[in-house]
Amino acid sequence: MNAATPSFTEAGVPARSQQFYETLGAVQGELESSGVDFRVLGSVAAHAWLRDGPYGAATALDFDRPGAHTPDQRVPDIDLLLPREAVKRGQELRTEYLRRELPVKLGVAIGVNVFDFRPDQPTSYLTHKQMANGFATSTFAARTVQLGGVNVRTLDPNALHHTFVTTGGLLRAKDWPLAKGLAELAAGERAQHDEKFGVFHHFIQERDQRYPAERRSSAVREVAKRHLPPKAYNFAMNQALKAASALGRR
Repeated sequence: MNAATPSFTEAGVPARSQQFYETLGAVQGELESSGVDFRVLGSVAAHAWLRDGPYGAATALDFDRPGAHTPDQRVPDIDLLLPREAVKRGQELRTEYLRRELPVKLGVAIGVNVFDFRPDQPTSYLTHKQMANGFATSTFAARTVQLGGVNVRTLDPNALHHTFVTTGGLLRAKDWPLAKGLAELAAGERAQHDEKFGVFHHFIQERDQRYPAERRSSAVREVAKRHLPPKAYNFAMNQALKAASALGRR
């Protein structure tokens, strides 16, 4: 790094936000050049839809997050939905972008843990352990919306809303404005709601019935995340995972 280039700790929030949006564009460019059909999800995609409406302030991206103990935690993650055969490429990019001047974490787990996204097939799947519930891949048709001068390839507001309510089974407090804003933005599309998204609601119900302990553990994690400092929360989670592994539960 030369003297004219500010380090992460020297850069102000405006510099970080500009670098973040450059990274957002670069990541998508890398995936496109690799032939990967992807979607951007999470808070970045939600704010892209909501920024100019009544939920804009409540969903604004924070480029100086309090309580962060690693540089990447000070800026938002870029959550990506990838076909499963492209997850390895996503993991490679994740490693690369965590090493950059402004480290940004790429989230790729949703394409492994929840969605089996098959853009070249008519049916994709909602998955959890032994569950695999099919839904029309067209439900996840790409939509483009601008954010920070960057074209973001994501989902329509109703589909994006359902990724929030489907992924964890328990909506985190910080995601409430995102989910509510997306639901209101999608109100005009509700005529096809049950036809397109009924399978998502059935999946949530079935998952909660078959694996009730996991919903309770999600609630415990959310309470811990709200009240513990990041280092203490990460330490507690690591210890819990080690214990579960030792008991053969993970």
